[in-house]
Amino acid sequence: MEDMEDKDPNEDIEISSTETQLKTFKESSIWADMKRELELWMLMLQGSYDKCDSLAELKLIQGRREAVVHLLALPDNLMHAAKTQREKDKEERNERRV
Repeated sequence: MEDMEDKDPNEDIEISSTETQLKTFKESSIWADMKRELELWMLMLQGSYDKCDSLAELKLIQGRREAVVHLLALPDNLMHAAKTQREKDKEERNERRV
């Protein structure tokens, strides 16, 4: 069985958006607002470490922090997945021509 950490997370993602649409979104005021809010969440989570009373609470904060990190990276990850999908589709079209 393949280890999840060794697998490219973009390999099985099917993207409906184009790279151009994702780039436009990343440069939009909507993403800027969302990103600013997520960065505030990150700061609040950082401050929560000092107030942590138990290992369970620490794990919860770490999990939330990891989720925010993933959300902040989402536009770039989707753009990478769209590029990978486009290249894979191009390869398949070229193979069919041969």
